[in-house]
Amino acid sequence: MNKETISPQQLMLLVAGFAVGTSLLFIPTLLVKQAKQDALLATALTFIPGMLLLIMLTSLNKWYPGQSIVQYSVSILGLPGKIIGLIFIFFAGHLSTLALIDIGIFINLTMLAETPTTVIYLTITAISAYALFAGLETMARALSLLLFLVIVFSVMFVFFTLPGGDFTHLLPLNVPDWPGISKAIFYLASFPVGECVLFGMIFFSADQKRVVPAFLFGQFISAAIGSILMVQALINLGVDRVSRSVLASVSTINSLPGSNLLLIPLALTWFVFTITKFIICYYAFVLGLAHWTGMSDYRPLVLPAGALIISISLILFEGVGDFNKYNQLYDPLFSYPIEFGLPLILWLTAGIKLLVRRRG
Repeated sequence: MNKETISPQQLMLLVAGFAVGTSLLFIPTLLVKQAKQDALLATALTFIPGMLLLIMLTSLNKWYPGQSIVQYSVSILGLPGKIIGLIFIFFAGHLSTLALIDIGIFINLTMLAETPTTVIYLTITAISAYALFAGLETMARALSLLLFLVIVFSVMFVFFTLPGGDFTHLLPLNVPDWPGISKAIFYLASFPVGECVLFGMIFFSADQKRVVPAFLFGQFISAAIGSILMVQALINLGVDRVSRSVLASVSTINSLPGSNLLLIPLALTWFVFTITKFIICYYAFVLGLAHWTGMSDYRPLVLPAGALIISISLILFEGVGDFNKYNQLYDPLFSYPIEFGLPLILWLTAGIKLLVRRRG
């Protein structure tokens, strides 16, 4: 398989776009519901599990250069590693499905309320498949340009609307509610921080010496955008309304003067974030399958994988309520062992093998 490469700047923007991704739609509601005004503190503290995941992934990438997480799972553990690689592939497909459902809900609620969900899924998957056929380098260049523009636009818009908000909604900030903060960190560490385990499929394509700063700065950008959007939602809606909102970001825009004019251009910028996450999950899914099966190219898998993702997305949940219930109650419990448990097993085993080899 021909190796494609991306620059550190492209990796940084891909990490930022992936981490913001669909989390900008649902995370403000989840965090504020649990931690209220302390949601910003919870966001900052989630840096800790993010660093642990980064240390494990970059160490493994250094010890097994030129291999994806699917490939070095086999190099480390043999047959059990083959099973672990398959679990990572399943997880990438699972996240692709959830991301596509997120996009469908978002588009239905903001722009195309009467459009059948199947049409939306087909359109999004077709655009993403075209990007995958173009290859990682072309895809990264295009997404990086779009992400840079929408990040600048989103931040400018948020700061433009901040003066009209009620900053008393951020109070009180006395003694932190640590149980609520802990619950918020529990959700955020899984979605979206832990989901960055999929970059184990991409790190080997970047400059190894600059992976860590690129990833960290990408995470910082995403955390900054998420925090700013959360502040915007709180000062315009208040804790109670944010906690009850399905999409707090959309509810925030609807509360502003001229919301009819603002919603469509802002929805288009948010769409860039959400489709970035879907494309990366989709890419990790087909690339992982190609590596697992020993195929020389992932492109023959793009269309069959897309059809599978669409099919599962159409039957997985009955409505937005079921989807939100899954995200809040079940997804972290399902995802944590894959996002942190399996990388920890690989990291410990590889580290022990490395020490034994050096002493031998």
